[in-house]
Amino acid sequence: MTSTAAAVESGYGIFGAQPDPARARLLRTTVNTQLRDSLQAATDAAATVLPKQSAAARSAADALDFDRRIAPVIFSLHRQISSGVRDQDVTQVAIGLSRLRIHRDRDELYADRFELSPLQWDECDFETARYLYSPLGPREAGDRFGEMLPLPPDRFDEYADTVNQALDLIRISDLDMYGEIHELVAEIRLFEGGALRAVSSPRSFGLMHLSPPISPTEIADPTTCFVERIVHETSHIALNAAMIVDPLVLNDPADRFTSPLRPDPRPMSGIYHAAFVLSRVVHVLDRMHAHYDPPTLTATFDLMNAKFAETHQVVLDHAQLSAVGREVLDSCAALVAAATS
Repeated sequence: MTSTAAAVESGYGIFGAQPDPARARLLRTTVNTQLRDSLQAATDAAATVLPKQSAAARSAADALDFDRRIAPVIFSLHRQISSGVRDQDVTQVAIGLSRLRIHRDRDELYADRFELSPLQWDECDFETARYLYSPLGPREAGDRFGEMLPLPPDRFDEYADTVNQALDLIRISDLDMYGEIHELVAEIRLFEGGALRAVSSPRSFGLMHLSPPISPTEIADPTTCFVERIVHETSHIALNAAMIVDPLVLNDPADRFTSPLRPDPRPMSGIYHAAFVLSRVVHVLDRMHAHYDPPTLTATFDLMNAKFAETHQVVLDHAQLSAVGREVLDSCAALVAAATS
């Protein structure tokens, strides 16, 4: 058993809803290790058809430093290469291998500095779009697809300032949550999304996409809006990493349940994610009160608390959980109880 597996499988108090930068660092190392191993296997498989390109990509995989924050684009290229190998799409594999070599030669394998950017429509944005329009992607009311559109430069500058204010507010309100963000999030990209508020995916691990405020409450208090979105997506990233070690949720992925957060029925893993995410949003909003207390904050807190209660009940009623999955769910309830006592 690896040290990460031992940490996660020991359960409540070591892996749970309470933010913990040290745990986040351990989870990031696990994700990086899995990336290296899978990328090595994919490049070895591709070598039977593209030996020279595969050799260069394999050398990049071999040299990956687990302790550094690997750039999200490397995860996206891994997805492109591995799915191309699976589908026997030589063109896709060749492009992915070539792009990986370019990033290696440019010393762009790592994201040591946090970035706040507009849409790039690079491999990361392509993979995010593929997730959005997949069967597991989020849907708007009426089962409509969300769209990712570029923000005009002046609006990007305006909202980038607000995102930085939100990050600073998280730092002074909950240093552990801020530490998790530092460990797990390499880049935030802003886009025009309408009802599509935010998205992250293991396909580009370490990257989140955020859209500007849309509801009257969000527009009245954009800082809290971005705090919620950042904590929300960071929590998805953390839980996705933990699920590499323990599945947490054992329900059949084909089964669907009513989700309090989404108009479309969701697999239980998605609803479990929602409970985990909401518990941490409630926790951070509670801690914000001492530093930032606009009139809308209480309403946002109450809304997130009510959504957690509804989501938590769906999980209690219908989820089949591993032992660690049950302990993590208990830690979510304990975190919310502490925030609402």
